[in-house]
Amino acid sequence: MLKQGSSPVNWATICLVLLSFSAVLLEGCSNDSNESPTPTADPSEELLRRGSALNATPFIHPGVKRPAHFAAKEASVAPTTEIIGVVVNNEARAYVVSDLAGMTTHVINDLIAERPVSVTYCNRTDVVRVFSSEADEVINLNVGGWKENQMLIQYEGQMFEHLSSEVPLTDYPFERTSFLEWTLKHPDTRVITLSKHKE
Repeated sequence: MLKQGSSPVNWATICLVLLSFSAVLLEGCSNDSNESPTPTADPSEELLRRGSALNATPFIHPGVKRPAHFAAKEASVAPTTEIIGVVVNNEARAYVVSDLAGMTTHVINDLIAERPVSVTYCNRTDVVRVFSSEADEVINLNVGGWKENQMLIQYEGQMFEHLSSEVPLTDYPFERTSFLEWTLKHPDTRVITLSKHKE
């Protein structure tokens, strides 16, 4: 019951005010275009697609440059140890695979018989690639990080997937075998062991 002197509630006016307020809210939240906004691309994906090295991955590290090498008898490598064997102009060299599995040691940039050779190993895909070039100096190849469970390598400011056919270097032949088998074929081989290199 209404008290004396009070005015009756004008429900029609209240409803009209609420409808007007709702219309204002809807107009403010609406988008002038019916198209959905285009998702922003991942910057690292875009940079990698363009081949740019700038911030393409969270980890870029220089390849190991011209590590010391030793005669087979001095290297203290077990006969069953797996190695990557490379021969240039009858000069043989062996690289211990497990040495290239470290975060900063996936790439070794070397010179064999004055030819630049870069030995690379991705421990996630268990793939070895050896690169070379016609230049007369060490290749400046770097560890680039990871993408889709494979290693990235960085060369001349560009990023490449380790398995990519677009790496602008020449694939060089190599042999993946045991240290014993390699030394039987190449008794004068020189051996790179990064643990001994740090001594």
